[in-house]
Amino acid sequence: MKDIGTTQRSQLSLEPTYEPTPLPACSICLRVLVAGSWIEADELIRSLRTFELPMAPRFSDGLCDLCVNTKRDRRNRPDLSLAA
Repeated sequence: MKDIGTTQRSQLSLEPTYEPTPLPACSICLRVLVAGSWIEADELIRSLRTFELPMAPRFSDGLCDLCVNTKRDRRNRPDLSLAA
């Protein structure tokens, strides 16, 4: 069995790593889904005090209800020309 050197052993971290579940963020308006409600990103930062966390929260892509409805309404209007 190989023994790792003292310097290598001291570089190993025995602290548990915490990987939070990514928060869905709207790709259009940038609001974030928290506890079933879409909130503005700056409100999220203030309420969760993310600037004090040891690790920044992770985000996943998504679309909020308002942006989904807006896109659906625009697609259903034949008088509007849509970009490709």
